[in-house]
Amino acid sequence: MAEVIKCPKCSRPYSAKLASCPFCAQDEMKPQPGSPFRPEPPMTSPGGAPLPSAVDARADAEAAERGVWMKTGALAAVVFLTALWSFMSEVGGTRLGDESTGLFGPCLFAGVVLAAGTGFLFHRWSDGQAIPLTGIVTAVMILPWAGASYGMAKWFNAAGIDDREQPIDCILTSKGLKHSRRGGDLGWEYTYKCTVEGDVEIHGRAHDYAATPAVNAEPGQPIRMTVARGRFGIWLRRSDPITPPRS
Repeated sequence: MAEVIKCPKCSRPYSAKLASCPFCAQDEMKPQPGSPFRPEPPMTSPGGAPLPSAVDARADAEAAERGVWMKTGALAAVVFLTALWSFMSEVGGTRLGDESTGLFGPCLFAGVVLAAGTGFLFHRWSDGQAIPLTGIVTAVMILPWAGASYGMAKWFNAAGIDDREQPIDCILTSKGLKHSRRGGDLGWEYTYKCTVEGDVEIHGRAHDYAATPAVNAEPGQPIRMTVARGRFGIWLRRSDPITPPRS
Protein backbone atom coordinates (compact mmCIF):
# COMPACT_ATOMS: atom_id res chain seq x y z
CA MET A 1 0.00 0.00 0.00
CA ALA A 2 1.38 3.42 -0.98
CA GLU A 3 2.49 5.63 1.82
CA VAL A 4 0.08 8.43 2.65
CA ILE A 5 1.10 11.70 4.18
CA LYS A 6 -0.87 14.71 5.39
CA CYS A 7 -0.46 18.12 3.81
CA PRO A 8 0.92 20.51 6.44
CA LYS A 9 -1.09 23.30 4.78
CA CYS A 10 -4.59 21.82 4.42
CA SER A 11 -4.16 18.66 6.58
CA ARG A 12 -5.58 16.50 3.84
CA PRO A 13 -3.89 13.16 3.10
CA TYR A 14 -2.28 12.49 -0.31
CA SER A 15 0.16 10.00 -1.76
CA ALA A 16 3.76 10.47 -0.83
CA LYS A 17 4.68 9.74 -4.44
CA LEU A 18 3.35 13.17 -5.45
CA ALA A 19 5.72 16.13 -5.28
CA SER A 20 3.12 18.44 -3.78
CA CYS A 21 -0.42 18.45 -2.45
CA PRO A 22 -2.90 18.23 -5.35
CA PHE A 23 -5.72 19.63 -3.24
CA CYS A 24 -3.83 22.88 -2.53
CA ALA A 25 -3.07 23.27 -6.23
CA GLN A 26 -6.80 22.95 -7.07
CA ASP A 27 -7.71 25.48 -4.38
CA GLU A 28 -5.26 28.00 -5.80
CA MET A 29 -6.90 27.76 -9.25
CA LYS A 30 -10.37 28.56 -7.88
CA PRO A 31 -11.38 32.27 -7.74
CA GLN A 32 -11.06 33.63 -4.24
CA PRO A 33 -13.85 35.67 -2.64
CA GLY A 34 -13.28 39.40 -3.06
CA SER A 35 -10.59 39.03 -5.70
CA PRO A 36 -11.03 41.35 -8.75
CA PHE A 37 -12.05 39.88 -12.10
CA ARG A 38 -9.14 39.44 -14.39
CA PRO A 39 -10.08 39.38 -18.09
CA GLU A 40 -8.31 37.05 -20.39
CA PRO A 41 -5.25 38.56 -21.98
CA PRO A 42 -5.87 39.92 -25.46
CA MET A 43 -5.07 37.79 -28.45
CA THR A 44 -1.82 38.66 -30.11
CA SER A 45 -0.63 38.59 -33.68
CA PRO A 46 2.21 36.29 -34.75
CA GLY A 47 4.59 39.19 -34.12
CA GLY A 48 3.44 39.56 -30.54
CA ALA A 49 1.41 42.79 -30.98
CA PRO A 50 -2.12 42.73 -29.56
CA LEU A 51 -4.86 42.43 -32.18
CA PRO A 52 -7.31 45.40 -32.34
CA SER A 53 -10.87 44.86 -31.33
CA ALA A 54 -13.74 45.07 -33.82
CA VAL A 55 -14.70 48.54 -32.52
CA ASP A 56 -11.14 49.84 -32.91
CA ALA A 57 -10.86 48.35 -36.39
CA ARG A 58 -14.13 50.02 -37.45
CA ALA A 59 -13.00 53.40 -36.06
CA ASP A 60 -9.67 53.12 -37.86
CA ALA A 61 -11.43 52.27 -41.14
CA GLU A 62 -13.76 55.28 -40.82
CA ALA A 63 -10.84 57.60 -40.02
CA ALA A 64 -8.91 56.27 -43.02
CA GLU A 65 -11.92 56.82 -45.30
CA ARG A 66 -12.32 60.40 -44.06
CA GLY A 67 -8.63 60.98 -44.73
CA VAL A 68 -8.98 59.74 -48.30
CA TRP A 69 -11.85 62.11 -49.04
CA MET A 70 -10.16 65.04 -47.29
CA LYS A 71 -7.00 64.68 -49.38
CA THR A 72 -9.01 64.16 -52.57
CA GLY A 73 -11.23 67.15 -51.77
CA ALA A 74 -8.24 69.42 -51.10
CA LEU A 75 -6.65 68.44 -54.40
CA ALA A 76 -9.95 68.91 -56.27
CA ALA A 77 -10.48 72.36 -54.69
CA VAL A 78 -7.05 73.53 -55.86
CA VAL A 79 -7.69 72.24 -59.39
CA PHE A 80 -11.21 73.77 -59.60
CA LEU A 81 -9.98 77.16 -58.37
CA THR A 82 -7.09 77.11 -60.84
CA ALA A 83 -9.48 76.26 -63.69
CA LEU A 84 -11.83 79.08 -62.61
CA TRP A 85 -8.92 81.52 -62.50
CA SER A 86 -7.77 80.48 -65.97
CA PHE A 87 -11.10 81.41 -67.57
CA MET A 88 -11.74 84.60 -65.59
CA SER A 89 -8.29 86.21 -65.79
CA GLU A 90 -6.39 87.73 -68.66
CA VAL A 91 -2.82 86.81 -67.82
CA GLY A 92 -0.36 89.25 -69.35
CA GLY A 93 -3.06 91.04 -71.32
CA THR A 94 -5.99 90.27 -73.60
CA ARG A 95 -5.49 88.07 -76.65
CA LEU A 96 -4.94 90.17 -79.72
CA GLY A 97 -6.83 87.88 -82.08
CA ASP A 98 -9.99 85.77 -81.96
CA GLU A 99 -8.40 82.90 -83.85
CA SER A 100 -7.81 79.55 -82.19
CA THR A 101 -4.73 79.40 -79.96
CA GLY A 102 -4.07 75.72 -80.67
CA LEU A 103 -4.06 74.95 -76.94
CA PHE A 104 -7.34 73.00 -76.84
CA GLY A 105 -5.94 69.62 -77.88
CA PRO A 106 -2.78 69.68 -75.73
CA CYS A 107 -4.67 70.98 -72.68
CA LEU A 108 -7.36 68.31 -73.05
CA PHE A 109 -4.68 65.63 -73.33
CA ALA A 110 -2.97 67.03 -70.22
CA GLY A 111 -6.35 66.97 -68.45
CA VAL A 112 -6.80 63.27 -69.25
CA VAL A 113 -3.28 62.41 -68.04
CA LEU A 114 -3.56 64.45 -64.84
CA ALA A 115 -7.04 63.08 -64.12
CA ALA A 116 -5.66 59.56 -64.46
CA GLY A 117 -2.96 60.54 -61.98
CA THR A 118 -5.62 61.81 -59.58
CA GLY A 119 -7.48 58.51 -59.88
CA PHE A 120 -4.25 56.64 -59.18
CA LEU A 121 -3.64 58.73 -56.05
CA PHE A 122 -7.21 58.15 -54.89
CA HIS A 123 -6.75 54.41 -55.42
CA ARG A 124 -3.50 54.44 -53.44
CA TRP A 125 -4.94 56.58 -50.65
CA SER A 126 -7.84 54.15 -50.28
CA ASP A 127 -5.44 51.18 -49.99
CA GLY A 128 -6.50 49.72 -53.31
CA GLN A 129 -10.23 49.81 -52.56
CA ALA A 130 -13.13 51.58 -54.29
CA ILE A 131 -12.23 50.82 -57.91
CA PRO A 132 -15.65 52.06 -59.23
CA LEU A 133 -15.19 55.32 -57.31
CA THR A 134 -11.70 55.64 -58.76
CA GLY A 135 -13.18 55.64 -62.26
CA ILE A 136 -15.76 58.28 -61.28
CA VAL A 137 -13.12 60.51 -59.67
CA THR A 138 -10.95 60.21 -62.79
CA ALA A 139 -13.80 61.13 -65.15
CA VAL A 140 -14.95 64.09 -63.04
CA MET A 141 -11.45 65.56 -62.88
CA ILE A 142 -10.72 65.59 -66.63
CA LEU A 143 -12.32 68.97 -67.45
CA PRO A 144 -11.04 70.78 -64.33
CA TRP A 145 -7.51 69.55 -65.01
CA ALA A 146 -7.84 70.61 -68.67
CA GLY A 147 -8.94 74.08 -67.53
CA ALA A 148 -6.09 74.29 -65.04
CA SER A 149 -3.66 73.25 -67.78
CA TYR A 150 -5.07 75.99 -70.02
CA GLY A 151 -4.47 78.53 -67.26
CA MET A 152 -0.89 77.36 -66.80
CA ALA A 153 -0.35 77.57 -70.56
CA LYS A 154 -1.69 81.15 -70.60
CA TRP A 155 0.61 82.04 -67.72
CA PHE A 156 3.67 80.56 -69.42
CA ASN A 157 2.78 82.30 -72.70
CA ALA A 158 2.78 85.70 -70.95
CA ALA A 159 5.76 85.08 -68.63
CA GLY A 160 8.64 87.48 -69.14
CA ILE A 161 7.47 89.15 -72.37
CA ASP A 162 7.72 92.76 -71.17
CA ASP A 163 10.77 93.32 -73.36
CA ARG A 164 8.85 92.10 -76.41
CA GLU A 165 6.27 94.89 -76.35
CA GLN A 166 5.90 96.88 -79.55
CA PRO A 167 3.39 99.40 -80.89
CA ILE A 168 1.54 98.44 -84.05
CA ASP A 169 -1.07 100.14 -86.20
CA CYS A 170 -4.20 98.15 -86.97
CA ILE A 171 -7.27 98.91 -89.07
CA LEU A 172 -10.59 99.50 -87.31
CA THR A 173 -13.16 97.31 -89.07
CA SER A 174 -16.27 98.08 -87.02
CA LYS A 175 -17.40 100.21 -84.11
CA GLY A 176 -20.73 100.06 -82.32
CA LEU A 177 -22.53 100.72 -79.06
CA LYS A 178 -23.76 97.51 -77.48
CA HIS A 179 -27.16 97.38 -75.78
CA SER A 180 -28.57 94.93 -73.29
CA ARG A 181 -31.93 93.22 -73.78
CA ARG A 182 -33.46 95.60 -71.26
CA GLY A 183 -32.28 98.63 -73.22
CA GLY A 184 -29.23 99.60 -71.17
CA ASP A 185 -25.90 100.46 -72.72
CA LEU A 186 -23.09 97.88 -72.40
CA GLY A 187 -20.35 100.10 -73.80
CA TRP A 188 -18.56 100.23 -77.13
CA GLU A 189 -17.22 97.30 -79.09
CA TYR A 190 -14.50 97.60 -81.71
CA THR A 191 -13.26 95.01 -84.17
CA TYR A 192 -9.96 95.34 -85.93
CA LYS A 193 -7.40 93.55 -88.05
CA CYS A 194 -3.66 93.69 -87.54
CA THR A 195 -0.66 92.45 -89.48
CA VAL A 196 2.05 91.08 -87.19
CA GLU A 197 5.47 89.51 -87.75
CA GLY A 198 5.63 87.22 -90.75
CA ASP A 199 2.78 89.10 -92.49
CA VAL A 200 0.23 87.17 -90.40
CA GLU A 201 -3.18 88.86 -90.32
CA ILE A 202 -5.00 88.70 -87.00
CA HIS A 203 -8.61 89.68 -86.38
CA GLY A 204 -9.73 90.66 -82.90
CA ARG A 205 -12.10 92.77 -80.83
CA ALA A 206 -11.93 95.14 -77.89
CA HIS A 207 -14.56 96.41 -75.47
CA ASP A 208 -14.81 99.88 -73.97
CA TYR A 209 -17.27 100.11 -71.09
CA ALA A 210 -17.85 103.85 -71.34
CA ALA A 211 -20.64 106.09 -72.57
CA THR A 212 -18.28 108.03 -74.85
CA PRO A 213 -16.03 106.01 -77.18
CA ALA A 214 -12.31 106.28 -76.44
CA VAL A 215 -11.49 105.55 -80.08
CA ASN A 216 -12.36 108.46 -82.32
CA ALA A 217 -11.49 106.65 -85.53
CA GLU A 218 -14.13 105.36 -87.91
CA PRO A 219 -14.16 101.94 -89.63
CA GLY A 220 -11.38 101.75 -92.20
CA GLN A 221 -9.09 104.13 -90.28
CA PRO A 222 -5.95 103.12 -88.35
CA ILE A 223 -5.80 102.58 -84.61
CA ARG A 224 -2.73 101.91 -82.51
CA MET A 225 -2.09 99.34 -79.76
CA THR A 226 0.84 97.97 -77.80
CA VAL A 227 1.20 94.23 -78.34
CA ALA A 228 3.63 91.44 -77.49
CA ARG A 229 4.23 87.97 -78.87
CA GLY A 230 3.94 85.30 -76.15
CA ARG A 231 6.26 82.35 -75.62
CA PHE A 232 3.75 80.03 -77.29
CA GLY A 233 3.42 82.41 -80.24
CA ILE A 234 0.05 83.78 -79.01
CA TRP A 235 -0.11 87.55 -79.45
CA LEU A 236 -1.39 89.62 -76.54
CA ARG A 237 -2.83 93.11 -76.55
CA ARG A 238 -1.04 95.04 -73.80
CA SER A 239 -2.96 98.30 -74.11
CA ASP A 240 -6.36 99.58 -75.15
CA PRO A 241 -6.71 100.74 -78.77
CA ILE A 242 -6.18 104.44 -79.33
CA THR A 243 -6.51 106.66 -82.37
CA PRO A 244 -3.03 107.37 -83.73
CA PRO A 245 -2.15 110.94 -84.72
CA ARG A 246 -2.62 111.75 -88.36
CA SER A 247 0.66 112.08 -90.26
